[in-house]
Amino acid sequence: MPYKDPARQKAQKRAWYVAHRDEVIARSKQSYLDHPQETKARIAAWVASNPEKRRVSNAKYKASHREQLKDASASHREMARARNAKYIALHPTRVKAQRAKYHAEHPEQARIQVRRRAALKRSLPATLTLTEWEAIKAAYRNRCAYCGEKPQKLTQDHVLPLSKGGGYIKENIVPACLSCNCSKQDNVPDRPVKLVLL
Repeated sequence: MPYKDPARQKAQKRAWYVAHRDEVIARSKQSYLDHPQETKARIAAWVASNPEKRRVSNAKYKASHREQLKDASASHREMARARNAKYIALHPTRVKAQRAKYHAEHPEQARIQVRRRAALKRSLPATLTLTEWEAIKAAYRNRCAYCGEKPQKLTQDHVLPLSKGGGYIKENIVPACLSCNCSKQDNVPDRPVKLVLL
C-alpha cells in the first residue's frame, strides 16, 4: 500500500502540493490575515525548535536567489536613502538636535564618521574604526608619533595626506599632538614614522 512506503507517500504529498500550490498559498495568507498573532507565534515556535532546518533552508534559498537578493538589497538601500532624505527635509531642526546630541555623547565616534566621510568624498578607502584607533594609540603608548610627547589629547594624523591619496585606514593613521599635526599640515613627514600594522 502506498501509505506504508515513506518515499511514495512523500512523492504523493509533493505532487498534491504542486497541483494545489496556489490554493495552499492563498489559504496560508488568509489564515495569517485572520489570525496574525497566532501565526507569528506558531512560526516563531517552529524556528526555535528547528534551528538547523532553518539554517539549511536559508542557505539554500540564498544560494539559489543570489542575484534576486542583491537586487532587492540595492533597492532597499535606495528606498532607505530616499526615506531618510525625506525625513531630514521635513524635520531639519529635530535632525540637527539629534546629531548634536550624538556628537556630544560620542565625540570620538562622531569624529571618525566625519573623517571617514571626507575620505569617501575623495573616493579613497575609509575603513578605520574606533576600536582600531584605540589600538593605534595603545601601540604608541598614547604618545605623539612625531615628537614622542604625551599630550592630554591625541589627534589622528594621515601619514600620507588625503590630498595626496592617503586613505583613512589603520595603516595610514598615527597619533599626533595638535602642535605636530598642525605644523605637518598636508606634507609627507621628512623623518620616518614607524607605522604599526595591527
